[in-house]
Amino acid sequence: MKKDPQYEDHLIKTLSRNDGYGHYDFDKVYMFMDQNTVEHPDRFVESINISLLSISTEIQHVLTKSFLYSGDLSILHIDLVCKVLEEQFKNHSDVFRPNMLKLQEALHMPPSYPSDKDAEFDNHLQKCKNAVQSWLETHG
Repeated sequence: MKKDPQYEDHLIKTLSRNDGYGHYDFDKVYMFMDQNTVEHPDRFVESINISLLSISTEIQHVLTKSFLYSGDLSILHIDLVCKVLEEQFKNHSDVFRPNMLKLQEALHMPPSYPSDKDAEFDNHLQKCKNAVQSWLETHG
């Protein structure tokens, strides 16, 4: 992908999706950025913020479902998002902090049906909470 001269544009466009389904593609972008340094990190700030809001909204949807499935959280790769923000976008932590706080708030929302969940849900939810909390503590 990096051979494409427009690769950053493609990544930014993907992260900018806020149609309610973008979170299904965000993981590919964050996985790519975990393995590759972007050349112009400043260009990503707005689209990352959009993706953080979309992820927060999706977490709220996950927690209101009648059955809590850990796969609904794992597809969001929140730990990877935090890692990429830490490694490539440290200089923008003040811009991301408000949306990371929204992400934290969403993760702490009580589930609508707390007893209907798969065995891994609580464990995965706690890992997500820990990743966001760690990022927030580092960038307090």
